[in-house]
Amino acid sequence: MKLQIKIIAVAALALVALVFVWRGSAAASTGPECTPGGGFVPRFCVTVPAGPAIRRETTVALASVASRTADLRVEAGIPAGEALRVAGALDRAAAQVERAFGRSFSERPRVLLFATPKSFAQGIEDLFVYPSDVARTAAASYGGIVDQRTLTVAVDFRATAADDLPGLLAHELVHVMIRETAGVDADLPAWFEEGLATVIQREDALPADTDALVARSLVANRVVSLGELTTLADWHRAYPRIGRPQYAVAADAVGAMEDRVTEPLLVRALVAVGAGERFADAYAELGAGTLADFVAGFDATAAKASVAVSSTPSAAGDVAWTISGFAPDSAVVIRISGERGYDLAFTVRTDDLGMYRGSFGSTAPAGRYSIDATESGAHALATMETAR
Repeated sequence: MKLQIKIIAVAALALVALVFVWRGSAAASTGPECTPGGGFVPRFCVTVPAGPAIRRETTVALASVASRTADLRVEAGIPAGEALRVAGALDRAAAQVERAFGRSFSERPRVLLFATPKSFAQGIEDLFVYPSDVARTAAASYGGIVDQRTLTVAVDFRATAADDLPGLLAHELVHVMIRETAGVDADLPAWFEEGLATVIQREDALPADTDALVARSLVANRVVSLGELTTLADWHRAYPRIGRPQYAVAADAVGAMEDRVTEPLLVRALVAVGAGERFADAYAELGAGTLADFVAGFDATAAKASVAVSSTPSAAGDVAWTISGFAPDSAVVIRISGERGYDLAFTVRTDDLGMYRGSFGSTAPAGRYSIDATESGAHALATMETAR
């Protein structure tokens, strides 16, 4: 029932995403300069890299803010200190993406920062030629979007309060870099592009207490597979059922791909795509097998039950553990065994995603323990160390 509620809650949002995410270029003014608007509201032009001398206008007042690596435009009314904070985060994000790809951006990335949902909606409607209702819904639902044809990032100022601001910006800039490298019209698996953006955004593996375990439970319970996330249309069709963990599914897959061929070689494959190769052929040339075999192998491997153990105990001495990949709402027998004959068995019930989280250690002697989880048709085993 909980999963059904989640599905209904995100359905409308995904339908909107089908309309505006990665929308192509539409009609635009081709005049060399912006035409002054009437009345008391000035018109500010933002050049978008969609072709020679192509400019689009917005009535939202955007002013340039100094940035070493990007073309940052910020709406009037955003405090100067905040604008500088975003500029600094943007420079760090751009450098992070350039390190990952081993190359600089061909053009300074263009990032637009809007002060309010209303101006955000107006700006993306004007500059990206989105329908008014789609622009309003986007502004109410998303912190940032990327327009593929213009390779322009638009961000709502509210989203910049996130702790991982450079990561948020890096994710969007990875999309820009991918398209600069492989081509605006390159045919790439949606899971690969979103997964690579998520992996580079984080700069590390997803820890055990993140959406990665949710992602693996979803794959294990056949709620989603990589084969269902191949095209952009596939991605948006699946999103009403999956929601945010869908990005973790993709990141988990790209992480497994990097374990085989390394991130620099994946970038080399994107360069080959930019030179005219199909992505499947470019991947096969890396020597790790075919793309089809990887997809089938990932779905099979990820569809296994697992026990993930936290590497850092709590202040009380408890070690957190999580089981995933089991059947939803099922009884799982947990057995914790340790040195000196310690043996504890009990039964837990998984949630609607096939997961259960627990902790152990504060009342047990310090040492190494094994934790075994068993349910009809599924079994997982892990070890953990306690300090008390």
